[in-house]
Amino acid sequence: MKKWLSMLLVAVMALSLVSAGAEEYTLPFGNYDTDTLTIACGDNYYAAASYAEPLEVLESIEKTTGVQIAWDVTVPSQYDEVMRVRLAAGVDLPDIVQIPGSYGNKGEVFSYASQGILIPLEDLIKQYAPNLSKLIWEEMPELGEALTAPDGHIYHIAQNFDGTNKVASKGLLLRTDWLTALNLEVPTTADEWYTVLKAFKEQDPNGNGQADEIPLTAFGSNPLSEYGYLGTAFGLAAPVAKYIDVDGAAVCQYDLPGFKDFLTFLNKLYTEGLMDPQYTLGDESKMNALCSKDLVGCSAHYADIAELWEGTAKQAGNPNSAAAEYHMVCSPKAEDGTEIRLLARALTGFCYGVTRDCKNPELAVKWLDYIYANPEGRDTMLYGLEGLTYTVNADGSKTWTDFVAKNPDGLNVASALRSVGAFPAQFSNRTLDFGKMLYSQRAAEESEAVVQYQILPFPQVMGTEEELDEIASLSADIDTYESEMIQNFITGQTSLDGFDSFRETVRGMGGDDLTNIYQAQLDRYYQK
Repeated sequence: MKKWLSMLLVAVMALSLVSAGAEEYTLPFGNYDTDTLTIACGDNYYAAASYAEPLEVLESIEKTTGVQIAWDVTVPSQYDEVMRVRLAAGVDLPDIVQIPGSYGNKGEVFSYASQGILIPLEDLIKQYAPNLSKLIWEEMPELGEALTAPDGHIYHIAQNFDGTNKVASKGLLLRTDWLTALNLEVPTTADEWYTVLKAFKEQDPNGNGQADEIPLTAFGSNPLSEYGYLGTAFGLAAPVAKYIDVDGAAVCQYDLPGFKDFLTFLNKLYTEGLMDPQYTLGDESKMNALCSKDLVGCSAHYADIAELWEGTAKQAGNPNSAAAEYHMVCSPKAEDGTEIRLLARALTGFCYGVTRDCKNPELAVKWLDYIYANPEGRDTMLYGLEGLTYTVNADGSKTWTDFVAKNPDGLNVASALRSVGAFPAQFSNRTLDFGKMLYSQRAAEESEAVVQYQILPFPQVMGTEEELDEIASLSADIDTYESEMIQNFITGQTSLDGFDSFRETVRGMGGDDLTNIYQAQLDRYYQK
């Protein structure tokens, strides 16, 4: 109740903040021959089509807006490191910058703002960005709240995942054909999962006569993001993120009684060879390779990946490969009746702001408004160009062209769009309709079965400078220690008899202080 009342107050207050001065602009609003904006960001996820090269969709947006874009791009995996050095130097800054580290840590936004590198945007938005104003202060006040810094200013715009979150859920992807081959049912409790995984290990479901199956594996650097979907059997919210918001309280899941039980369960799976012997692959491409060899019984990912995994497994050549099927199944229920809780994806991702070196902030904000919140520009960025990537049906709906749906180079939908400059990571305001087109009907339907259990993740609250410094100081050692100990407990290198001592050590390192900081941020979030 507290959260809903707070959100209602946010909405009411937000409406009072909207400026009536944001007038619709005419296109083009720039002079193509003279107006240029420099944008620094991670390069295209489809590496063969760099933003720095002419791409049809981005060129079309340039002509429509009258603004040429000088793309200052870096390989995505290297971007944060490179840009932090440039921002520290503070000279020759781009007009618009993807803020390093901002996908998971909004604190860096406020840090750069406090240094004067990023300029406040709210007044510019109210005056020059009518579509963005309407979106963040009327239609989605929760998005406006996520963009607002502790000092009340808005220094960034961010990817908006709200639409696709509703149709692209993450959860457990299980080889249901292996269940059929072994005459098993979909598991719903921890004990049933143990039985299924043990059968996968011992009863040769791929039929090749070898004990080569890997019943359960994880590919992330934090394996709790995959194995964590089994944590619901022990009353935890999955994936097992460290902090969750329980009616306005910052709860550290590592301190919950069920966390030790969960680690005990994972240790049992690991000891008996039912988990990947590498514990975590640390690389999604390795996961894809194992699936292509028809070896993986279960991991967690987004629903649309199931078709990729089973498609490659079908070609492996094992006796049962042709029947390969991965389907999303619900996380297990707890014996004590605790409701299944699955953490939804965060509302926002990559953040980008306007720097102090931008000579024409008005132009920058208008451009951001067009590509992010103006329906025409937003849809061009998402869908691409009519005739090239989609056609329009009589009822106004869209259908992918063969270039996207049956790409001649074998690209999936996302890569085909990105090959011509559409669906960029950085400036992506993903709508529900786009999500329904991006993902298959099957993925959307399987996601629906999981969405009903979703709860909001811990709010993306930007801390004050003092909080950021203290979080950085405390987390550096605590995160490393916790990560090492959790791995040791799972793999048996450290006995779980030492779990209580482990948690006391974390408290001695400032664990409670860290929780108190997040609680203060949560209180501030709801008080707004």
